[in-house]
Amino acid sequence: MKKLVLLLGAAMLMGATVFAQGNQSNVVQYGIGNDAAVEQVGILNFNDMLQDGQFNKADLKQNGLLNTSLLAQVGEKNGYYAEQIGLNYSKAVQFGVKNVTQLYQKGLFNVSLVQQLGQDNLVQVKQEGLFNKSVVNQIFGIGHWAYVEQNGSFNNVLISQFLGEYNWAIAKQEGIGNDALIGQLAGYMNTVVTNQKGVGNVIESFQEGGQLNWANVMQVGLYNKAMTEQLGGALNFIDIKQEGYKNEADAKQWGGFYNTAYIKQKGALSQYNKARSTQEEGQFNLVIIEQRGKENMACARQLRGFANTADLWQKGIENKVLSFQKDGAYNLVYTTQIGKKNFIDAEQMDGFANSIYVTQLGEENKTYAEQIRGAFNQAKVTQWGNSNFAKVYQKDGVGNNAVVMQFQEDNEAYITQIGDVENVAYALQSGNQNKAVIDQYFNEGSLAVTYQVGNNNEAGILQFASDMSEASIMQFGNGNMAVSVQAFGTENVAKTTQIGDYNKSVTWQVGSNNTVTVNQIGTYHNSFVSQFGNGNTAIVTQSNP
Repeated sequence: MKKLVLLLGAAMLMGATVFAQGNQSNVVQYGIGNDAAVEQVGILNFNDMLQDGQFNKADLKQNGLLNTSLLAQVGEKNGYYAEQIGLNYSKAVQFGVKNVTQLYQKGLFNVSLVQQLGQDNLVQVKQEGLFNKSVVNQIFGIGHWAYVEQNGSFNNVLISQFLGEYNWAIAKQEGIGNDALIGQLAGYMNTVVTNQKGVGNVIESFQEGGQLNWANVMQVGLYNKAMTEQLGGALNFIDIKQEGYKNEADAKQWGGFYNTAYIKQKGALSQYNKARSTQEEGQFNLVIIEQRGKENMACARQLRGFANTADLWQKGIENKVLSFQKDGAYNLVYTTQIGKKNFIDAEQMDGFANSIYVTQLGEENKTYAEQIRGAFNQAKVTQWGNSNFAKVYQKDGVGNNAVVMQFQEDNEAYITQIGDVENVAYALQSGNQNKAVIDQYFNEGSLAVTYQVGNNNEAGILQFASDMSEASIMQFGNGNMAVSVQAFGTENVAKTTQIGDYNKSVTWQVGSNNTVTVNQIGTYHNSFVSQFGNGNTAIVTQSNP
C-alpha cells in the first residue's frame, strides 16, 4: 500500500509541474535488476530517484539551470554516477553492499552531500566553481575511499569515515574560502592527504584506530593552519608543508611504532609561524621542523623513546625552539636558528647515545641544554653574535663532552657534568663581557679548558674528585681573573695564561701528581697557588713592560 501511495504522489507531482518550464524526473524502482539513467538538458532540472534492492545502478546527467538530484539506493550493488553542469546540488544516500558515488558538478552554487552506510564504499566528487561544499560520510565501513576536488570559491570539505577497514580520504581545493576537515575513526589502512592552495586555508585531520597511518597536508597561501592527530599506532607518518602568511601547524601521533613527522613552513615571506609536534609512544621517532621567516617558534616533544631525533631549523625574527625527549635510546637534537630573538632549550632525559647540537647566529641568543641519564653524552653550542648565554648540564655521565663557543657581545657560559667518566669541556668566547664556569664533579678522564680573548674576562674550573685531571684557562685581554681548583686527586695539572690587563689567578690542587704553571704578562698581576699533597711543582711568571 505504501508503495502505491508513493507512486501516485510522484505521478501527481509530475502532472503539476509539467507546465513550469520543463525538466523534472522521478524514478522509483523496488526489487531485483534495478538500473536507471536520466538525462535532462535545460531549465528547471530536478530528479529524485529511489531504487530499493539488488543490482542498483543509476546514471544521471543534467545540463543547465536549477540542477538538483536526490537519490537513495538501499541494497546490493549500488552505484550512482552523476554529472550536473550549471547551478548544481546533489544528495545521495546509499545503504548497503558495493556502494559507489561518482559525481562531477561544474558551476555556481555547488553542494554535494553523500552518505554511504556499508561495504565496498567509494565516493569521488569533483566540483569546479563558486559556492563549493562537499560533505561525505561513509559510516560503518569496509572498503572506504573518498576523494573530493574543488576548484574555486567558498570551498569546504568534511569527510568522516567512521568504522574501519581500508580508509583513505583525499581532498584538494584550490582557491578562496578553503577549509577541510577529515576524521577517520576506526582504523586499518588509514591515510589522509589533503592539499589546499590559496586564501582561507585550514585543515584538521584526525585518525583514531591505528595501523598503517599516514597524513599529509600541504597548504600554499594566506590564513594557513593545520592540525593532524593520529592516535592508534603502527607505521605513523605525518608531513605538513605550509608556505605563506598566518602559518601554524600541529602534528601529534600518540600510539607508537614507526613515528616520523616533518613540518615545513617556508617561503613567500611565511609569517606568524608556529609549529609543534608531539609523538608519545615511541619507536623509530624522528621530528624535523623547518621554518623560515617571521614570528617563529617550534616545539617538538617525543616521550617514549628508541631511535629519537629532532632536527629543528628556523631562519628569521622571533625564533624560539624547545625540544624534549624522554625515554631514550639513540637521542639527538640538532637545531640551528639564524636571526633575531633566538632561544633554545633542549632536554634529553633517560639517555643512551645522547647528543645536542645548537647553533644560533644573531641577536638575543640563549641556550640551555640538559642531558640527564647518561651514556655517550655530548652537547655543543655555538652562538655567534649579540646577547649570548649558554648553559649545558649533563648528569649521570659516561662519554661526556660539552663544548660552547660564543663569539661577540654579552657572553656567559656554564658547563656542569656530574657523574662523569670521560669528561672534556671547553668554553671558548671571543669578545665583550665574557664569563665562563666549568664544573665537573666525580671525574675520570677529565680535562676542562676555557679560552676567552677580549673584554671583561673571568673564568672558573672546578674538577672535584679529579682523576686524570688537567685544567687550563687562557685569557688574552681586559678584565681577566681566573680560578682553577682540582680536588682529591690523581694526575692534576693546571695551566693558566693571561696576557694583558687586570690579571689575577688562583689555583689550588689537593692531591696526587700536582703541577701548576701560571704566566701573566701585562698589568695588575696577582697570583696565588696552593698544592697540598704528592708530586707538587709550581712555576709562576709575571711580567710588565
